[in-house]
Amino acid sequence: MNLFNFMFFWGLVILVYKSYYFLLFLLMLELLVLVIFTKFFSELNFTSEFYFAMIYLIFCVCESSLGLSILVMMIRFYSSDYMLSFNILW
Repeated sequence: MNLFNFMFFWGLVILVYKSYYFLLFLLMLELLVLVIFTKFFSELNFTSEFYFAMIYLIFCVCESSLGLSILVMMIRFYSSDYMLSFNILW
């Protein structure tokens, strides 16, 4: 098992079991994004096809800004980012 798979696996474990706060959830999601990008970049380094990496980074930036705006909205409305203290479906 190489380092990328190890980091991805433990990032998923922490994301599933230890994400009580929304900010911690976003940080673990960004860790997974960086691990996937590093793996993607190392695989595409030999073929010089960096277009897919740029498209992936664009989607990651959009995902990050959306997550940050949801975090700000949750803190303004609920005054907390503790995920178990409110219902997301409402």
